[in-house]
Amino acid sequence: MVGSSQGGMNIEEVAAENPTAIIKEPVDITTGVTREQAVSLAAHMGFDAGSIDRVITPLYKAHTFTCNL
Repeated sequence: MVGSSQGGMNIEEVAAENPTAIIKEPVDITTGVTREQAVSLAAHMGFDAGSIDRVITPLYKAHTFTCNL
């Protein structure tokens, strides 16, 4: 997974302007995204503890959808 606290959809632009703003979390395709990985990514992106559960739910759904294609 790749994310950034900078917002927007153009990750390449963010990477060029501020490479340290890019957060990477490798995902094992056999086990999928773990809760710990999702929480870590969300926390590094600057989401507060109260928002993290709402943020990580779409990560699980996106991974499940992608794996079932």
